[in-house]
Amino acid sequence: MTAAAAIWRGATGGCHSTVGRLVVEEIDQTRTKGYDDVWHEKMTLRRWALLPVAVLVLVLGIGTPAGASGRDWRSGTITESHVRSADSHVSGGRAFLTIAWAGYHVDIDGFVRDTAKDGYGVTMQLRYSVYTGGRWHTHEVFIGQASGRGHTDWFGPYRNVPPMRGVVERACRTHRGDILRCDTSWR
Repeated sequence: MTAAAAIWRGATGGCHSTVGRLVVEEIDQTRTKGYDDVWHEKMTLRRWALLPVAVLVLVLGIGTPAGASGRDWRSGTITESHVRSADSHVSGGRAFLTIAWAGYHVDIDGFVRDTAKDGYGVTMQLRYSVYTGGRWHTHEVFIGQASGRGHTDWFGPYRNVPPMRGVVERACRTHRGDILRCDTSWR
């Protein structure tokens, strides 16, 4: 008699009902599971336990590069006193950005273009500093997404919300949402 059967017999006063045998058999089956089976069940439960956290992250935009862009940019333009362009290329893609600024007020617009038509997309990575909480903080965000079929994605004009400086960009190749490689230089 197994330990599980002995516990069951003691708990039921020695009675052998059909329900009792089914429970004992289930207990015996869990005792014979291998390490991999038990590990898989535990990991499955942990994944389900983390589901509410993942949903919260997606809804609030926490931890995503685009999350910072919502606080840093809004639709609109400024009256500029300086203008420059930044043109970045990565194998099969191009990112072009026009940056206008006056002091710490910034306005951007531009496009990303897939030039290879090979199924891989292109996005633009922006890096800039914002002044919040009495300090300058560096933010990096991705903006625009051109599909891998020769598509061009235009965006802007956007203007900054907090004081901003040092806006630079670079082109990055993507595939199914993953960044594969970026231009080695910020422009």
